[in-house]
Amino acid sequence: MHPLQELHDIIKHFVDRNLTEASLTAPTLDSNDAAIFSRCTVFAGRVLNWNKEKIAQEASAAKAGVSDQQDYAETCATPDTNDGNKVHPNGLVYLMLKSGNYTDTEIINIFINLVVAGGETPALAACKTLAAMARDRSIIEKAQQEVDKNTPVDRPINANDLSNLPYLEQCILEGLRRYAPATVVGRLVGEDTELLGQPLLKGTQLQVSIHAVQMDPKIWSDPEIYDPSRFEEDADKHKFGLIAFGAGSRSCPGKAAYIRMTKAMIATIISKYDVATQSSQDDMDAFLPNRWVGWNTSGIHFTFQERTTTHTSEDQPQDGEEEFEFDHHFEAEYDRDRKPTIGMVLLQSDETLEQDIRRLFNCDNFIHFTRVPSETQVVTDNLMAMADHMELASNLFPVRANFKVLAYCCTSASSVMGPERVEAIMRSGCSAPVNTVTDPLSAVTEACLALGVTRIGLVSPYVTELTKILQNSLTRRGIDVINFGSFEEEEEFLVARISQESVRDAAIALARDSEERNSGMEAILLACTNLQTLDIIASVEAATNIPCISSNLCLAWHMARCAGEGTTLDMKQVGSSRLLETGYSPRVEE
Repeated sequence: MHPLQELHDIIKHFVDRNLTEASLTAPTLDSNDAAIFSRCTVFAGRVLNWNKEKIAQEASAAKAGVSDQQDYAETCATPDTNDGNKVHPNGLVYLMLKSGNYTDTEIINIFINLVVAGGETPALAACKTLAAMARDRSIIEKAQQEVDKNTPVDRPINANDLSNLPYLEQCILEGLRRYAPATVVGRLVGEDTELLGQPLLKGTQLQVSIHAVQMDPKIWSDPEIYDPSRFEEDADKHKFGLIAFGAGSRSCPGKAAYIRMTKAMIATIISKYDVATQSSQDDMDAFLPNRWVGWNTSGIHFTFQERTTTHTSEDQPQDGEEEFEFDHHFEAEYDRDRKPTIGMVLLQSDETLEQDIRRLFNCDNFIHFTRVPSETQVVTDNLMAMADHMELASNLFPVRANFKVLAYCCTSASSVMGPERVEAIMRSGCSAPVNTVTDPLSAVTEACLALGVTRIGLVSPYVTELTKILQNSLTRRGIDVINFGSFEEEEEFLVARISQESVRDAAIALARDSEERNSGMEAILLACTNLQTLDIIASVEAATNIPCISSNLCLAWHMARCAGEGTTLDMKQVGSSRLLETGYSPRVEE
């Protein structure tokens, strides 16, 4: 059997074994494992003997006056700068033999450890990296575009393709920083010395926490955030900020192989599948203590949806073909004024509102969408930071759009910044004429006035701090939040995946609690544009006998009202709604 096929079979055994139910329990060895270990030992011996023969041939060639272009001495000439990422053409076993510092048994043991156990940490880090990429659609889509552009569609990705994927490598390095698979790196003190005023005796073992270094805010800004741009060529990086492979002359020799192997795995996956994960940040950070490798205890769960072919080629005339020519004269028939035009600035992380708007308006208007960069976590600082991007986002609309209404589409950000500031930023950024600017908070206020309610219950996904801010914002507008409940979720990815049944049950429970306390709750608000609510409005109203409104329904209703000219929404999309039954006539100021 060819050596590469032999190695392939050995590795495949352990990959397949970890895909079975046995991997969910405490690891045990069976007879098949023992047989594979024996094969691995024999294979390591073959590699050892092959390198011994090569070294003997080199010695004979040297006597004849012929030397290798790059020999062992050159590789080890500057050990202090060797970061474990230099690849010697003759490999690790060759280098260990040439050094004369290892017995045959030690070399075989190290070889087996690298082949078998060394696959565990790359697998763990690759899974967490892929999950982190999947939790931010902008990151995984950028990586997919890079893979689509630089790899062929007619054959599997190979080693030569990997050098053309620099952004994917940044994703992998950031995954190693954020989710270091090994927890510590050790060193043995070679002689009596002192470190930061602490005396260290010869023979003392030192353990450096990889995770602590790579999550140190003094070295990495916002270390909790997964951000591949940290590893761009012009990014400011600390020399020893990433020590997942150790550092110096004793850094892990598998670094280059790991990065290439992980790039190959992730590139192959994302080229063929759209990847999503429902694992929370707690799942990502979970590990079993007191182990050299941070094993995840709750699993990382993915869903994969097969992609259609994404690689394209330009249709250029082939040899012997003539380029097709056509009459390029045309008549303009686009009447921009025949329907009201609406512009919407959505959050980058919002996966729900755009679909709800398309359903409710039923393509009956010209609706232009653009997006503003947003963080994956819904917290006050991140919401305030979006203000820096809103003006630029609204400037991306067509100059000649002539908007009847322009909407900024984030309930919590509207509450934090205030509708007045939102409107000022939107008008400042948009180059097209704008009649009216709205936002979810303003829309909810108008909806409550149309329904004649001033005492509402609130169901939101927000953390308590944001729920309180929204409650206070509504109170200042004459709407009292007399009861509220929250899912306490700050991850946008998970907010969009809270089931409609869960939201409905929470709304009904809130109404029944208020009824038991005789608090006089007059309506229920389901807040957050990323929350799925459109299909449960009617059932909540039927169960509670009071109006049920949501950020998305209110925003659509208010935009239709501001657009005027008979603009209405498709009632069939919600079944029934007390808000939509009020009609779309603008409120007359008293």
